[in-house]
Amino acid sequence: MSQDKTRIELLDGVKHLKDQYRSVIILKYISDYSQEEIAELLHIPIGTVKSRLFRGLKLLRKELQKGEYYEL
Repeated sequence: MSQDKTRIELLDGVKHLKDQYRSVIILKYISDYSQEEIAELLHIPIGTVKSRLFRGLKLLRKELQKGEYYEL
């Protein structure tokens, strides 16, 4: 699978997430913010950032497996 196709499929999977998970994943893995910076930007506790990242990535894996895009 080409890198461009994989990137498109990952971004498509992220689009299917709820806003609360999508925003922390984009800030962390695309915009390269630290968890502390994300907490400040979104005005939420760091623990909330960590749990949203964990749950969001878990949901993203399920979404990608459901679509049979790519195995993380």
